[in-house]
Amino acid sequence: TLCRIRRPMAIVFSMVPILATLALAATYCARQIANGSQPMMDTQRDKPTVVALRELAAGKFGAEILNKAAT
Repeated sequence: TLCRIRRPMAIVFSMVPILATLALAATYCARQIANGSQPMMDTQRDKPTVVALRELAAGKFGAEILNKAAT
């Protein structure tokens, strides 16, 4: 639900202050999960976008994921 996401999003915004970069990094990770990559955290039956945002909040990846996408 929305209430479960708000707290991690505050953490995420402090880690990746540029909203566009945050959106691109989370999108890239969510697409990898949706296409069959193994999530780095327990999914709790959540959608790939929620899992990606939780992983980002937990520090499992950051904006550097975009550097990997470019290579």
